[in-house]
Amino acid sequence: MTHPIQMIGGLLPEPVAAQVMVPDQVIGSPVWEDDAGSTTDAALIAAVSTQTDSDWILPSVPGLSVCATTENDGIEFGLENRTGDDPNGLVDTVVVRCNMRYDLPIGGGGTATARMRLREGTTTRATRSGITLTTGFVQYSDPLTKAEIDAISDWDNLRIFVDADVCVDTIGDEISFEVSRMQLDIN
Repeated sequence: MTHPIQMIGGLLPEPVAAQVMVPDQVIGSPVWEDDAGSTTDAALIAAVSTQTDSDWILPSVPGLSVCATTENDGIEFGLENRTGDDPNGLVDTVVVRCNMRYDLPIGGGGTATARMRLREGTTTRATRSGITLTTGFVQYSDPLTKAEIDAISDWDNLRIFVDADVCVDTIGDEISFEVSRMQLDIN
């Protein structure tokens, strides 16, 4: 299945990257699960051609209010180490890509707005918020600014963190935030 690609603020073609860094670990102890019910297999979120569309799911729970904020229910993935020369000074573009959506498993209505953060260890290097999700998977692509790229000093300590604020139309409706395929393209 192919997914549309949406850059925050417009469309971005999917170029061939000089290097693609994909997740190789889950940071912390998330309450998220994959299709098989595991909370430890970061390989499922990696950008591979055999991905499924619901690799990492924040389990559905009844909404406690009509607009419940779930910012603390994010998930963070450590990225594999880069290969080759140190990218500092050699990089023209860095793009964070992540497939996301929300789901309403018992029907009803709702909305979800996500955030993507690129972190170097615990230091946030880039944040994009206000990403309006749909019920179909979309690959959101976010190019970093030159200043954000230049701020990265340890390319082997990069992480991608995603979370969302979700709202349901009726108290008791269920909504889940789902993440699939994630990568960092370096050119």
